[in-house]
Amino acid sequence: MEVTNNCSFEVAAVVKSVRRGRGDIVNIQPGSTEEVFGPRVHHFSDDRASEKGAGCIHMNGKAVVHEGDDDKTGWKVVAGAPLSLGGGSLTLIVCHPSDVKDE
Repeated sequence: MEVTNNCSFEVAAVVKSVRRGRGDIVNIQPGSTEEVFGPRVHHFSDDRASEKGAGCIHMNGKAVVHEGDDDKTGWKVVAGAPLSLGGGSLTLIVCHPSDVKDE
């Protein structure tokens, strides 16, 4: 999932799988866009191992977050109110760094 941070603060994003757990938490600076992947399900022993997201579950789509109310330009993320998008077996969670919980 491609996540664009239009907040004035850094956000943390992660993709969770119901069956496989979560991927790595990605910190996204204000004004930046990062790709966020789910958990690793395959380990490569060749050159592909160094590719970003290699062997990870991918969640398709793009999400834009900001501090304003949810609208056509993005979803609201503020401290104490993490954003959860998706459903079924995959969910994207974007939150203020103070809301990150180790699991």
